[in-house]
Amino acid sequence: MINYSIISEAMDFYSRNGFQPIETPWIVPSDISAVTKPKIFNTKFACNSGVLVGSAEQGFLDLIMKGELKPGNKIMSLCELSDVYLTVQQLAEDEGLSMSDLQKMAEATERAFLLGRR
Repeated sequence: MINYSIISEAMDFYSRNGFQPIETPWIVPSDISAVTKPKIFNTKFACNSGVLVGSAEQGFLDLIMKGELKPGNKIMSLCELSDVYLTVQQLAEDEGLSMSDLQKMAEATERAFLLGRR
């Protein structure tokens, strides 16, 4: 069951922090759907003049292609990067590491690249 109070709290939080809600389409052209889907997943859920979206990013891409959302909109980047962050965080925790541990390693790697040696 969907807990709408959590969704409402999230919308309030993001609105208070300067984000604007964006309604994304539920149906997009097949070519937009294909951009974000691995080639092994060729299942399409045809509906009216397109296919049902598999993720909000497909809706964002459709809005960009229609000129209704300007590229560089931070919400798209935030959505994608937060997904990556949470995935990395879970993988790190599974290995007994923290995000702080990863930050230290990233800093050491950056220094190595800047110095040209490890």
